[in-house]
Amino acid sequence: MSELAGRVIFLGVRMMNLRNTGIAVLVTGALAFGTANAAVIDFTTDNTPPVVAGNTGVFATTYTVTSNGVITNDETNVGNTCVPVLGLACERDGFGVGDDEVSTGKDPETLTVTFSTELFIKNFSVLDLFRSADTENFEIGEYSIDGGATFTAFGTMLNEVANSGASGALIVNVWALAESIIFRAPALPLDANDGLGVNDFALASLEVVPIPGAAILLLSGLAGLGFAGRKKKA
Repeated sequence: MSELAGRVIFLGVRMMNLRNTGIAVLVTGALAFGTANAAVIDFTTDNTPPVVAGNTGVFATTYTVTSNGVITNDETNVGNTCVPVLGLACERDGFGVGDDEVSTGKDPETLTVTFSTELFIKNFSVLDLFRSADTENFEIGEYSIDGGATFTAFGTMLNEVANSGASGALIVNVWALAESIIFRAPALPLDANDGLGVNDFALASLEVVPIPGAAILLLSGLAGLGFAGRKKKA
C-alpha cells in the first residue's frame, strides 16, 4: 500500500470509527488504484513559449498555470544537480514570472496552478533556491492551497550554495487535497539572499495523484453508514 493510501485510510477509519477489516481492505484497494496512477507535471521541458495548460497525466484532469505577470521559462543554464535530485527533463529552469524566477519585491510575483478536478498534490519541486555561500542564510519560497490566506514556507534547510554550479533543486512534500496551489516569494526581510538579496525560485514540477471515483463513492457510502450507526445508537 502506498504512503498516500495509508494516510487517507488512517484518517478515514478514525473519522468513521470503522473496525471492519473487510471494509478497510476495500477502501485501501480503491485508493491504491489511484496512487498507482500518480503523474509528474514537468515544467523544465524545452518548450518555447512555455506550456501553461495541458493534461496532468491522471485520468482526464487538466491543469492551467496563471500569474500576475508574464510566465516565462527562459533560463537554459539549469545547473548540475537538477537531473540527479529531481529526475526531470531539466532542459529549462522551470517557470518564472517576467524572467526566469518567481521573485519578491514591491509587487510580489505569484504562480497559480489550477486543476479541472480536485486531486492530491503529493509534492512539487523548485530550482534556483539557494543557501548563501558565506552565511547561514537561505532563500525562501511559500505556497498556499486553494487560495487560503495561510502560506507555508519552504527552503529553510537548503544545502546547495549559490554560484557553485548547483541547480538550487528542492522537492517539497505537500500531501494535500486541492483544486489549486499558489506559489510566491515572501517579502523582505525573510529572504536569505543568493548574492542578490532577493527571495526567488523557479517552479520545476508538480506530482499529482487522482482520487478514484470508486473510492470517493465508497468512502461517502461508508461515512453515511457510520453516521446512521451513530444515529441509531443515540
